Amino acid sequence: MTKKMTKYLVNKYWEIRKIDRKLFFDNINHPQVIVKDVVKFIQRKHVQAAIAEKDGKTIIFFLESNQFVDWLYNFWFRFKKTPYKETGTNKKIRAHAGFYNSYLLVRNSIHQAVKNSNDVMIMGHSLGAAIATFAALDLQYNFPNKKIECMTTGSPRVGNKRFINSYNKRVPKTYRYIYRNDIVTTIPLFIFGYKHVNEKNQLGVKKWWRLSIKDHSYAIKKKTIPYGYLKELG
Repeated sequence: MTKKMTKYLVNKYWEIRKIDRKLFFDNINHPQVIVKDVVKFIQRKHVQAAIAEKDGKTIIFFLESNQFVDWLYNFWFRFKKTPYKETGTNKKIRAHAGFYNSYLLVRNSIHQAVKNSNDVMIMGHSLGAAIATFAALDLQYNFPNKKIECMTTGSPRVGNKRFINSYNKRVPKTYRYIYRNDIVTTIPLFIFGYKHVNEKNQLGVKKWWRLSIKDHSYAIKKKTIPYGYLKELG
């Protein structure tokens, strides 16, 4: 993925994330009036997504949320079977139940949004990054002829080794960004069997003895832009 597209995704995500959600519903038939390129907004309980069209691509943005229930999901350390048929009855392929169930809330809407597109980009941050990972895997399996790419920032771990191996095989064009010492990227703990998908891209200097919730935020110093990420992307 080009640096230009990476910066576009980070900026567009921030532009969507910072606005008042009520504006979407007040302008549901004309979302581009609120955010350029955005053609649809989806919300099911705590899961929020925006659908954009850019240069022939359908781009799905999964947003993080400030709701407390999100963090209950983040720390719910139970596994559940993934939503694609390759697992079959193989109970050894396991994934985080909270993230999986969150994706299922919007799964049908996401399938509908991409059915007429051959080029799909999925992007998410925090809980949205975990949901984006499930979406990328699910779409690749159900729409194998489509080009599927996934970019995440500040993603938690989502599944066990067998799940991750299957994901990496199916969605090789995945770009997972970590900013400095982002604490959310360390949970759920690896001692519970959780792993990260490829491909890791470290932004900024990581200090092994330090973890930071501030490094999880897009706006580190200048609150009007995703300062930390854009500074390190160059």
